[in-house]
Amino acid sequence: MGEPVVLYCSDRGNWLCPVCATEWFDSSDWLGELFLECLDVCNVCNTQIGNEDVDEVPANPENPPEKRWAKLRTTWLERSGYQAVDIRRLEDVFGIDM
Repeated sequence: MGEPVVLYCSDRGNWLCPVCATEWFDSSDWLGELFLECLDVCNVCNTQIGNEDVDEVPANPENPPEKRWAKLRTTWLERSGYQAVDIRRLEDVFGIDM
């Protein structure tokens, strides 16, 4: 079984990508926690949750999902050219000071 993590939810009830904070509109059947073997792919940052963000099994407490997502987030922002709209979304949703 995978590693349980907590995801953010939008005001409309959709879960948000843990890397880029984009809404996943097909996520209504998820519970408030996600096991990292779900393998959903974000349309914006192209992160495959449960594949690209997995560390090792059993989970490594030195490298939690939030830390791995931060690294993927930096890679995505570099690739996209640090777009102002993306940075604002991360700041608003995750409270990240970019």
